[in-house]
Amino acid sequence: MKAFVQGVTAAAAGAIAGAVVILARRSLIDWLTVGIAFAVLAAQLKLRKTPEPVLIVVAGDHRPRSLRIPSDADRRSDVMAIAIPN
Repeated sequence: MKAFVQGVTAAAAGAIAGAVVILARRSLIDWLTVGIAFAVLAAQLKLRKTPEPVLIVVAGDHRPRSLRIPSDADRRSDVMAIAIPN
């Protein structure tokens, strides 16, 4: 039974690590975002008792509108606006 629990724990840790890699590849799209990610990582390692919601609020989305990359939803709405005849 102990070996089973250790195997399940290892599988869960591997799945979480894989999800972290996939999410990081999709969300770290510019240098500002990478900088915020490293600042949050440093804060988590240095200040162990800082709650995650505080870090999320502090990081926020401070990029100007012109630097944001449009999402898939934005692209789809643009295509729909072009495709529908007036």
